[in-house]
Amino acid sequence: MNFETIQLFATLLFCILSVIFIGYLILSLYGRKKYFSKSAGYISTIIMFLSCLIIFYIAYYYFKNPNTLTGFQVLRVYYIKWIAISQHLVINFGLYIDSLSVMMLLIISFISFLINLYSIKYMFHEDRYAHFFSYILLFTFSMIGLVLSSNVIQLFIFWELVGLSSYLLICFFYQKQAAIYAAKKAFIITRIADVFLLFGILILSNIAHSFDIINILKVLTNIQQINNVDLHSIEIGQFNAVQIGLILILIGALGKSAMLPFHVWLPDAMEGPTPASALIHSATMVVAGVFLIARFYPIFSQDIIIMNIVQNVGIITACTAALLGCAQKEIKMVLAYSTISQIGLMFYAIGVYNNPLGYTSSLFHLFTHAFFKSTLFLGAGIIIHFIHQNKLKNMGGLHVQLPILNLGMLVACLSISGIPFFSGFFSKELIISLNAENNK
Repeated sequence: MNFETIQLFATLLFCILSVIFIGYLILSLYGRKKYFSKSAGYISTIIMFLSCLIIFYIAYYYFKNPNTLTGFQVLRVYYIKWIAISQHLVINFGLYIDSLSVMMLLIISFISFLINLYSIKYMFHEDRYAHFFSYILLFTFSMIGLVLSSNVIQLFIFWELVGLSSYLLICFFYQKQAAIYAAKKAFIITRIADVFLLFGILILSNIAHSFDIINILKVLTNIQQINNVDLHSIEIGQFNAVQIGLILILIGALGKSAMLPFHVWLPDAMEGPTPASALIHSATMVVAGVFLIARFYPIFSQDIIIMNIVQNVGIITACTAALLGCAQKEIKMVLAYSTISQIGLMFYAIGVYNNPLGYTSSLFHLFTHAFFKSTLFLGAGIIIHFIHQNKLKNMGGLHVQLPILNLGMLVACLSISGIPFFSGFFSKELIISLNAENNK
């Protein structure tokens, strides 16, 4: 892949970010005008459709190049000078293009397009119709910016924008006291975790003497360079500076992905519109924590203690959330705990020490989960719209009245259950095989 191609990809991605943000500004500022009050859904959907086409084009040519599949060493970074703190400390606004970011772009853009399309009619009766689509665009913009961030400061800014977007969507029905409470709860709990994340990335940046992610990875995965760094400048008990930084980053990831003990905010977040719940659970906010661990995986994978923490938190959360989900009486609450459990499996897989297949299986399950979980949430939205309530006990016999929905929900349920020949089977089989290898 030559330099001109990389420049083209970077330019296209920068244009996508710009157009999505401009769409957000137009709909948020002029959404109540007669030109946008009813057409906001179509404008947002068209923006995401075009963005999706461009990202599919980039992904096709990116993965067509065999060099992109050789591991963590193949990176594509595009820099624009942003802030010069000193001669040797510069913050660059960049687009970090690698296999991980391209995969995440595919998920985010495609799921966001489908949810926009679904919401055109689903949300049409709402007074703040245009504002809903402006929030969806802001959410998508934030997540795309997050996965493309080339330095930790830029990553943290988009990380916080993801939190802001979720707050706006969860309290969309601000007339309901429960929605306001749920939005505040989600915002406060994730902000607490984000404080730990900020300190974590600053510690790693201080050790590597750079804010650029690529430089941090190079320095902290190079044994010779690590030996030249005073890792005991920060020390708590048996943990050195790098380990402390990784633990703090992990706490930030656990908060965003609603892992124990931060899981309490996600079920309450179901007070938001169902399409927003689908986006939060499948392609954006809760998978951001898994993405963060994956982005710094070359550093995490070197420390067995940290990896064991990741793995144990993941499996404990997966089991606990699955049990809690069995006791819920509302369909969206069941799906919320299901999401926590599935994300826990991803943390468990990516936390397997000294086995790159853990990284692969975690991201593979993230990919498959995005599609069957968004299907389940959008299907749940149709059911709630049809019977005008959320209680499971009143949902019997709907397969007769909604046969097409019944088929779609059945396929998604079989997939999330890991039934053979459905997508969830293949990703979960990889995770189970990890456990079998560890027990040998």
